[in-house]
Amino acid sequence: MWRIFYPLRYFALHNAEKSKLDTWPTLIFTILLSFPYIISENSSFFLAGGFIDKILPLTSALTAFYVAALVGVATFSNESLDKPITLGSIYFIEKDEKGDPEKEFLTRREFACIIFGYLSFLALIFSITGALSITVDMKIGDIKFFVGKSSYSFETWKILNIFFTAIFSAALSHLAVVTSLGLYYLMDRIHLKDPKILTKKPPG
Repeated sequence: MWRIFYPLRYFALHNAEKSKLDTWPTLIFTILLSFPYIISENSSFFLAGGFIDKILPLTSALTAFYVAALVGVATFSNESLDKPITLGSIYFIEKDEKGDPEKEFLTRREFACIIFGYLSFLALIFSITGALSITVDMKIGDIKFFVGKSSYSFETWKILNIFFTAIFSAALSHLAVVTSLGLYYLMDRIHLKDPKILTKKPPG
């Protein structure tokens, strides 16, 4: 069962800057994205023709792109990719044979694979849940569930709407943040070669 959620190992990574990159940009984008839909009662976030409905083609296409990027990174021929990251090292905390915690440092290839594996998983889940949210008939004061019917007040509906709007906005915002990180690695760090010390040839 745990293998299904293996891509979520991304959150077990440790790095001096990763926690800041995951938290602050995602939080800012979440507020900017969800705020207009939370304060406006006439805006449509989940209904057909709304924001989720329009963003689904993009996330569906991105799922295929992330999988292709994952395959490309895993098979890309470059010796430096298989050396542990020295500048801004990234690691998991694992247990050794004695049960004591130890750091397992990643190579550039391993880190890039974890990034695009997580992005593939997140884009897929977002597309599926987004499509389901559109098909659910959400009516203020009367929300139909799979079993029976339950009547809710307008205030309860607003709380539920704000909650799910924030959750979907956070997922999409984190998708954008980690995509930027992945593109940075594809464009720059993945081609980086370790510095070599060159010696001058003696004259003569």
